[in-house]
Amino acid sequence: MMEDKQHGLNHAVKIKLDFIFYSENKPWGPHHQKPDVDNLVKAFMDAAQDGGMLLDDSVVYSIHANKYWGPSPKITCTITY
Repeated sequence: MMEDKQHGLNHAVKIKLDFIFYSENKPWGPHHQKPDVDNLVKAFMDAAQDGGMLLDDSVVYSIHANKYWGPSPKITCTITY
């Protein structure tokens, strides 16, 4: 794994993101309300770069993102080289 300890991953990766939202009033399953999934992805990518996980978000060649209602709020991220 190529990683620059000061600047994060610096080679081509693909990312799978699952954004899980919680609400007492919603059944678990697909989330089709705001925020838009593209805005969630952009915020995640900016945070990954600012936080040092990625050298630059240009190293990401593929993104698959989902948003769901679920038992607890969280974001899961799977990175594949």
